[in-house]
Amino acid sequence: MFSQGIWATLPKASKAIFPVLSCFRDGKTGVAFPSEQTVAILSGRTDKVVRMGIKGLEGFPGVQMERYLTARGRWSRRFFITAPPQEKGRAFPFFKAVVTGGYWLFLTPTAQALYPVMRYFSFYEFWSAEERDDFDEQFLNRAFEYCEAETVVMAEHAGIDRRSMGPALKSLEQQCLVEPEEDRWKVWLRPSKFHVSLQLNGWTAMKYRHLLDGKKLPVNDGKKLPSDGK
Repeated sequence: MFSQGIWATLPKASKAIFPVLSCFRDGKTGVAFPSEQTVAILSGRTDKVVRMGIKGLEGFPGVQMERYLTARGRWSRRFFITAPPQEKGRAFPFFKAVVTGGYWLFLTPTAQALYPVMRYFSFYEFWSAEERDDFDEQFLNRAFEYCEAETVVMAEHAGIDRRSMGPALKSLEQQCLVEPEEDRWKVWLRPSKFHVSLQLNGWTAMKYRHLLDGKKLPVNDGKKLPSDGK
């Protein structure tokens, strides 16, 4: 997806919704069928943009979709998403908490295009001999990785203009997904801070009240640590 430039060619709307759809993928069947309203809320985009994103995924490798009639007589879509490759070096983890924790929806479209690219180029760095001796546990529990990719390279793989890189990185910083460190970036696999659930649900209810119609918000409602207003 990234090494062959496929991600870069996707419309921004499709880049915004693909991680959301993937979060709803059933591990056994590969089927995902979140409503357009749910995808709109978790991606931070409008329902119109979601429909544009779905159209942009037509023919996307590893994604198939079909329309079906619900039990209530309404047309909807289900998606069939191929499992990531299991060979070493061909896939990286993308944690559901980035989406369901409300961080993805606050990102700008260029930041949404950039974050998976930074994950693609990021690597785990040892700090001590003890870590090397206990590699499996340390690697499994790692909180972040480092990205040293050049700006022009990241922009190219994300399919965004180089001039958009500054605002995109700022957006990722604001959502605690990246952190500058000397001449490289610390890329968090999971958010380093947490939104307060009540504030997040209240904000979402205000912005998407026309979509909810009394439905429960699809964001996390468990107890989270304060986020210092972020």
